[in-house]
Amino acid sequence: MLKGSLRCLYTTLAALTCILIPSQNTEALIASVKATGMGAVGVAKPQDALAAAYNPAGITDVGDRIDAGIVWGHDQGDGIASGNRSPAAPLVNGKFNAFTTHDFYAPDFGINKHFCVYDWDIAVGLCVYNRNASKTTYGQAFPLFGTSNLGMEYIHQTISIPVAVKICDHSFGVSLNYMVQRLKVNGLQRFDTPAFTAHPGFLTNKGYAYSNGVGFTLGWKWDILPCLSVGATFQPRTSMNHFGKYKGFLAQDGLLNIPPLVSAGISYRFIPQSSINFDVQYVGWRYCRSIHNRLQPAFGNILLGQADYRLGGKNGLGFGWRSQWIYRMGIDYDLSCEWTVRAGARFAKSTIPASQTAVNLLTDDPCGNFIMAGFSYRPTCALELSGYYANGFNRVTKGFNTIPAQLGGGNTSLKQAKTAVGLSAGYNY
Repeated sequence: MLKGSLRCLYTTLAALTCILIPSQNTEALIASVKATGMGAVGVAKPQDALAAAYNPAGITDVGDRIDAGIVWGHDQGDGIASGNRSPAAPLVNGKFNAFTTHDFYAPDFGINKHFCVYDWDIAVGLCVYNRNASKTTYGQAFPLFGTSNLGMEYIHQTISIPVAVKICDHSFGVSLNYMVQRLKVNGLQRFDTPAFTAHPGFLTNKGYAYSNGVGFTLGWKWDILPCLSVGATFQPRTSMNHFGKYKGFLAQDGLLNIPPLVSAGISYRFIPQSSINFDVQYVGWRYCRSIHNRLQPAFGNILLGQADYRLGGKNGLGFGWRSQWIYRMGIDYDLSCEWTVRAGARFAKSTIPASQTAVNLLTDDPCGNFIMAGFSYRPTCALELSGYYANGFNRVTKGFNTIPAQLGGGNTSLKQAKTAVGLSAGYNY
């Protein structure tokens, strides 16, 4: 009975947070306002009660603390098509605003509690944060795809319960992650036929669909010296439930598993007032068929009658994303006991190859590089107020011959720019 009640509670919390986040593409901009203000580093540099989002082992250094934050962001971008020779070419070729809904708001929350048992430092916590989100809202239909306004919304929310122990200079942590995904797809009516999908009627315009699953993250942190720390984390691929409403859209009957993540970081306090920090992370999109499978050769195989390559099929065409390496760096400086300032940057090659821009009109997420700046102000010993500003460089991914010849051929390109502002309050109890 208790297990069922807890599962119901977790589902309610995650679903509620999903409802509160009409997000755009927000990966790596949400968890912890303090961390994001210095490049979203956190594997070896825990700073608040959301440290487990980066490394569950880090919560041993956080103490008794509560943090809550909110992010406002703004996206701009276009999907651009040219050279199409289909009968609908006059309506296909041109520039289409991918973000008629420009703004997003995203909360996060964390609480941490520290205990001492014999000579061991033990910490437990709870944090709720957004791991990944994407939303495109075109103001019109894309004739090659369908008859209603094109768009897709995807949100991945995580409720994490971390536990960590510190033995000598080493911290070891594990977090139990309850994950909820939300998906909505519009404007793909042209492919909602037995020729193109394994499940007609379950491809597009079905409203919101939800999927959930349970995974875990392992973390380690080593304080080599009082001024030098390193850390590493591993999160295996997480199996999720199928999206029943969109089993004719995503490969493997609507399956979208969470990719494996591997991270490592180093933090060095080179003077008493300042530290410099580096993180690197690998995201294994190649292990998720719905995301990794490419438009070609899948589209050609569909036309040859190979049923497994249809949308929703075992080898159904996906977004063609490649696995990604993300590099983060950040620095902080204590101006006084009350004020700390931060700066950082994030660099990542886009997950979208130039050959896959046509299907990624649904995601329009080429932006991978950001610069960030942040601060914290401590009016009392217990209260801390923090903020950050992040700017994503304007990025264009140009495609060549990305529209299949059977649809009239041509090119598609993706353009995106992003800014975000975050505010949070922390309390040491």
